[in-house]
Amino acid sequence: FTCLSPAKTFNIAAVTDGFVIIPNETYRKQYDQLARQLLINKTNAFSVVAMETAYRTAGEWLDQLLNYLWENMSYLDNYLKDYIPKVHLIEPEGTFLAWLDFRDLGMEAKQLEKFLAQESRLALNSGYWFGRQGAGYARMTVACPQSMLKEGLLRLEHATNRLLNESNG
Repeated sequence: FTCLSPAKTFNIAAVTDGFVIIPNETYRKQYDQLARQLLINKTNAFSVVAMETAYRTAGEWLDQLLNYLWENMSYLDNYLKDYIPKVHLIEPEGTFLAWLDFRDLGMEAKQLEKFLAQESRLALNSGYWFGRQGAGYARMTVACPQSMLKEGLLRLEHATNRLLNESNG
């Protein structure tokens, strides 16, 4: 089985469906029967048009988007290394979501969550939401205008500097 959807790639999650490619006829018939029983075999004309349009005509747009996201991720990585060396980027693998390692700041998970929200004024996903191993990490998106990324990193830099100056002073 291969399950596909243009929802995330083309940012059309609200208007599209996914689809399944099943070369094996026996499995495909079993899947179709189960999909009918679960009523998940329904679609609408708008979704079909959105999906087809995305795959047929948006290749150039997607290439530009991927380049923009790569530039944002690179900017994030360089900014952290240059200005916030206690926060580390976990190298992403094919996503616009960046995992940031805050463990060098020495905070408990809830303390980090409060620091990011209140001191940095950033709405990041707390790592512990994804399991105990995520404590000390946070997830952020780079799928935004670079001006927003820059503003957020500047806020994080200032908040981190205040924190480090308080602990050293």
